[in-house]
Formats: sequence, C-alpha cells, structure tokens
Amino acid sequence: MAGLVVSAAVAAWWVMIRMPGASYHGGLPAPDGFLRSLAAELHRDLQHLAVEIGERNVLNRPNQLATAADYIESKFQEAGYEARRQE
Repeated sequence: MAGLVVSAAVAAWWVMIRMPGASYHGGLPAPDGFLRSLAAELHRDLQHLAVEIGERNVLNRPNQLATAADYIESKFQEAGYEARRQE
C-alpha cells in the first residue's frame, strides 16, 4: 500500500512539474539586422537608466526616480503605447 501511495505521489509530482512540448537543443540563430538594432537600443536604454540617471529610490533619490519614470514613460509612448502611472 505504501508503495502505491509513493508511486502515485511521484507520478503526480512528475505531471505537475513537467513542461509541455519538446525542449530546444542547438545553437541560437545568427542575429539579423533587426536583432542587432534592438540589442543596441536596449543597451542605450540600460546605459541611460543605470549610468546617466543612476541610483534611484523614493527615500534618498526621488528626483532620479521621477526622471527614470519620465524616461520609461516616453519610451512606451514612442513605441505607440499609452502609458498610465500608478501613484
């Protein structure tokens, strides 16, 4: 009986954690022009937020936090999305 319970528990565990579909094996495809420009744009955004604006938080650097929020909002708007702030 204990073996049946353990077997059922292992089977249930396997079914719950198993990812559907087949895993991808192999190398990544070579980046095309779009991926290279996207990577460069993401790098510029990261550089701006992390280096130019720098550390930001509500308590010690609220101005930098507001600057970062303005920057992110403008990037969403440039991409054609409507940005709404949650206060």
